[in-house]
Amino acid sequence: MVPDVIAAVKTYIKLIINHGGTKVVVVGAFQIGCGVKFDFHGGTKFHCNNSSFNSLATLHNQLLKEELRRLRDEFPGTRIVYGDMWDAFQWIMDHFWSIGYRHPYYIPCCGNAHVHCGDSGAPYCNFPAEYMYWDSEHLTDHTHRLLSNLMIPRFAADLGCGGGVSKDDDTSEH
Repeated sequence: MVPDVIAAVKTYIKLIINHGGTKVVVVGAFQIGCGVKFDFHGGTKFHCNNSSFNSLATLHNQLLKEELRRLRDEFPGTRIVYGDMWDAFQWIMDHFWSIGYRHPYYIPCCGNAHVHCGDSGAPYCNFPAEYMYWDSEHLTDHTHRLLSNLMIPRFAADLGCGGGVSKDDDTSEH
């Protein structure tokens, strides 16, 4: 399945370039095997399934980077940048408490072990920015904003847009 996904990404990148695109950002996958898991007998917990979902994300990112290298060789006049979502998400998990989350990352803003978000009677929080996950699968707007704030300056630098921090700049924290 992963090679088919990478082939589709390649097709769309070439389409963008053939329509005049000269700067392209392609974002990799993050830890899709990590997240809030509901245990209907004992609550919620943060769990990473390294043997399946994360292996899939790792393979996806590896094949994507290889394909982007080939595309850079094929289109030397185009800047093609890899967006490292894995590292950005890991940075957020590593700095969870210090960046403003007030509830453990295994507790979602909406829903609980007994009622899924969207179901009648599902509890929801008053301050979603204090939570990493909205429900058992989706990140909060705050988490998406943090990811953007980590990644966009790098994109800008790597695309030559100025004002960004290059991935090779050792002075940046991330």
